[in-house]
Amino acid sequence: MLYRFAFTLACVLAVALPSPSYAHARWKLDGIVKPRTDSTGLKTAPCGDAPRTATPAVFTPGATITVEWEETINHPGYFRIAFSPAGDQNFDSYILADNIIDTQDDANTPHFYSRQITLPDQACTDCTLQLIQYMTENPAVPTLYYSCADIRLGMPIELPQTVTNAQASPQTNSVVLTWRNPVQAYFQTLVLMSTNPISAAPTDGQTYAMGDALGNATVIYSGANQFFTAQGLTAGQTYYFALVAQDTRMRFAQAATTQATLPVVAINSRPRVSLELLQRNARVSTIATNGGRVIVTANVTDPDLNDRFSFDWSMTDNRLIDTDLREDTFTFDPAALQPGSYAVLLTVMDSGQPPETAQVRSTLRVTASTPSTGGSPTTPIEPKNKTAAAGAWSPLQMLALLILLIRRSRAYDD
Repeated sequence: MLYRFAFTLACVLAVALPSPSYAHARWKLDGIVKPRTDSTGLKTAPCGDAPRTATPAVFTPGATITVEWEETINHPGYFRIAFSPAGDQNFDSYILADNIIDTQDDANTPHFYSRQITLPDQACTDCTLQLIQYMTENPAVPTLYYSCADIRLGMPIELPQTVTNAQASPQTNSVVLTWRNPVQAYFQTLVLMSTNPISAAPTDGQTYAMGDALGNATVIYSGANQFFTAQGLTAGQTYYFALVAQDTRMRFAQAATTQATLPVVAINSRPRVSLELLQRNARVSTIATNGGRVIVTANVTDPDLNDRFSFDWSMTDNRLIDTDLREDTFTFDPAALQPGSYAVLLTVMDSGQPPETAQVRSTLRVTASTPSTGGSPTTPIEPKNKTAAAGAWSPLQMLALLILLIRRSRAYDD
């Protein structure tokens, strides 16, 4: 009973479990020419309905090469190698080797074979090498197995070239990118940007638009130009760029990379300015026409210690004529001025980025008298007796004078 159960279980497992699919012959998987499929049981001519691959082996027309194949199940018979120039057709017109006898008929598999063949001296882009295994258990009607390898005869298709001279020039809030496009089979350049080194790469055959995400990067440009400005960026941040050329076959070249760190922009402070009015080397509040030359001096302060300044006095009253060569002073002679008010207007601009300006205005009062200085005014002291101060006689003095005159008159009479 136990033996019957074990036999039944073995039969069930034999039906239910898959078994290794060892068939007959194929091009060697790691050979110089590789099969379209790893199957060794293809019995449909000419290539077992296996579709063509996108990675043909490339050889020079007329080259002599050594091809390899393997037999996975022993069978008596022979092998044939043929060539098709296009479309898996006309193999019988290009037989490169025939009647290669299956000599390794021992029990060990797989068996490995190799043969030196000479390829046709012609160029082709979708040509094929065909391997046929003829099994001759029934010599009158042999069984055939097929294996095909994709090749191309001619110069290898060049991969798209990489853009050159990729440069990134940081500005205040942008980066100016420049590069040189390749000439060979050029189609367009894709520009990727990220705040981290870019690891992603575009996929051949795909198109990308601005704003598309590609791994850790974003597409910021796609086109045929050789320059682009990435705008709206953050000061102090490092940005990484990958520039990838795409050819007319929709294949992408190796990326050219560059990076740029935007400068940290300090806030420029506005300068402060005041005017100081001097006449006769003394501060004055009014100007006398006979008081000599007048110097108006600009005093500028700015928290940005490295700033330089320019001075513009052009809006000052045009009746005031500047006679010195210094930018920070305005010197004029008031002798010819009429008494009245005169406006002095100064604009100061610093050298910061962006530059800041400050304006100051002062109204000058011009008089015909000696100017008052900045000290305390002196109050004149009036004499206590205004008459004496004017040279008049007092009553007592008049009486004494009268007595003196009477005495002198009497002396003359005697």
